[in-house]
Amino acid sequence: MRRTMKRLGTLLLTIAIFNYILFEEIVWESIARPIITYLQELRIVQRAEAHIRRYNRYIVLLLFLSLFLFVELLGIAAGALFLSGNFLFGLLLYLFKIPIAMFTFWLFRITEAKLMKFQWFAYLYHRLIRLIEKMKETEVYRSLKRKIFFYRGWIKERMVKLKKRFFPKRGEFIRRVRHIYSRMKRIFQETPKN
Repeated sequence: MRRTMKRLGTLLLTIAIFNYILFEEIVWESIARPIITYLQELRIVQRAEAHIRRYNRYIVLLLFLSLFLFVELLGIAAGALFLSGNFLFGLLLYLFKIPIAMFTFWLFRITEAKLMKFQWFAYLYHRLIRLIEKMKETEVYRSLKRKIFFYRGWIKERMVKLKKRFFPKRGEFIRRVRHIYSRMKRIFQETPKN
């Protein structure tokens, strides 16, 4: 019985660590944070932030906890699918999680002061931060991080080869994408920020 519980604990820890590394260190830092930083400059997002800041703290808490639990369950399910060999389905589930997680972290950032007024919430938040720090000290974390970053580099290398083969730098497809990107960038830069 003890052996089974230990294996189950190791499996759950591995899934949690995998989920954390994948989201926090890869998706959040390289994709989500730049997008959120850019969106915060848009007038419509600033209006939404002002509107949400006026919400009652109990409504903010209910909204945040609902989103947070949903995102965590999606992450755990995606991690379990990855580890069981259902890579494609796990990847799709994880991709579905990303925009919801981005919204959840954005909501936390703008409502943190209200959420921290709940003593139990502040206590759990600080305990979670300490737990994450302890998790980062484990060999499971270090080993899994090395493997994930190895495969990340391997995938990146393959993508570069595919790009060179099918989309040469001077190709029509790349030229069109760059043209659309520069037009969209100009439109957003010309949008008044008042």
